[in-house]
Amino acid sequence: MIGKRMPKRLDGAPVARQVAQLAAYIDGGTGGAERGDILAQGQLHLIADTRSGQVAEMIASAMGAPRARSSIEHIVLSWRAGEQPALPQIEQALAILLEETGLRGHQVIWTLHLGRADLARRIGCGQADSSRLFP
Repeated sequence: MIGKRMPKRLDGAPVARQVAQLAAYIDGGTGGAERGDILAQGQLHLIADTRSGQVAEMIASAMGAPRARSSIEHIVLSWRAGEQPALPQIEQALAILLEETGLRGHQVIWTLHLGRADLARRIGCGQADSSRLFP
């Protein structure tokens, strides 16, 4: 498995647009890159059942934390061609990643894609710790 933290946006776009565009990109709908078949999607620390509701929650949380360095983080975990970890193994990899990067407890949306050459999990992680936002 290889993990990569993607560069942060520096264009000064509004928080709501950054979160919405990253969510659309993670889900494979924008950016011009072909992501392959979606094998699974999920979330952590969000209440909403629908993806649009989850994005709205992340936007609200990001706007409620104006001093956060960046409103959202984009991380990619990928596996080499031929490696097919089971979903519980992939979820464990995400838990380890969040723990090691100090993002445990933060809101997360993720999508698992099967590309032409590899298996990749794209992760959008809110920078505001959801447990500290609301008393």
